Amino acid sequence: MRPPTRAPLHLLATLAVAVGAALLAARARRPAASVAEVLARAAAPAHRDARYHAYFVFQPADCEGHLRTLTLFRRSPVATRIRVAALLLVGTPADLAAVRERYGARPYGAPIHLLSDAASRTLRSLGYARTPFVVVTDGRRDVALTARVPSTPEQFVALGRLLPTLPPTSAAARASQ
Repeated sequence: MRPPTRAPLHLLATLAVAVGAALLAARARRPAASVAEVLARAAAPAHRDARYHAYFVFQPADCEGHLRTLTLFRRSPVATRIRVAALLLVGTPADLAAVRERYGARPYGAPIHLLSDAASRTLRSLGYARTPFVVVTDGRRDVALTARVPSTPEQFVALGRLLPTLPPTSAAARASQ
C-alpha cells in the first residue's frame, strides 16, 4: 500500500496563502478614510449644519477644567460658526457609564460616545497620543483644525480668537450662493 501523499495539504496551504494575499491586496486598494469621515462615523452630527463640527477627545483622567474649555464653543461668535458634535471618550464602556453618571449624557449640549478604534488609530496617525484635544471638521469631509486643549489662560484666549476666524464652511458657501 502506498503512503498518503501530502499534496492535498500542500494545495490547501497554498490556497489559504493566495486567498489571504488577495484579501490584503483588496484592503490596501481601499481608499483610506479621512479623519472627518472616521469621526462622522464615530458620532455623526444630528442634522445637516452649515457650521463646523467640533469633536472633543478626552479620557476619564483629564481634569474637569479641560471640559470647561467647551464653554468657549458656547460663546458667540464661536457658537454661530462651530457646533460641538460630540465628546469622544478614550476608555471602556465602564468609563463611559461613569463619565455619563458624573456629567450627564449631554454635557455642554453634546453627546458623549466612546472613541472608536478606527478613529483612535486615525488620530494617532496625526500625532495625537495624549488627550485632551479637539478636532474641528468642515462638515463631513475636511479637517479644518486640530488643537490640544488649552492648559493656560493665554492659550484659552488664543483659541477663542482663532476659532471665529475659520473661513466659511463649504456648506455655508454653497448656501449663500
